[in-house]
Amino acid sequence: MWDTILFINSILWAIASIYFVYSVGAAILKWDVRIFLYGFGWFLFFLITEIILGGLKKH
Repeated sequence: MWDTILFINSILWAIASIYFVYSVGAAILKWDVRIFLYGFGWFLFFLITEIILGGLKKH
């Protein structure tokens, strides 16, 4: 069960990473900090979830 959830979260984390890179560029070009914060927030959320699910999978 944890393997499936971890796999789905890994895909979402990869998508969030791509969006984070986009948001950094958009924040620089458009001087819009809000898009950067959204991208950074989603990236951190999925990163922390990945760490937690990885720990749960080992037990």
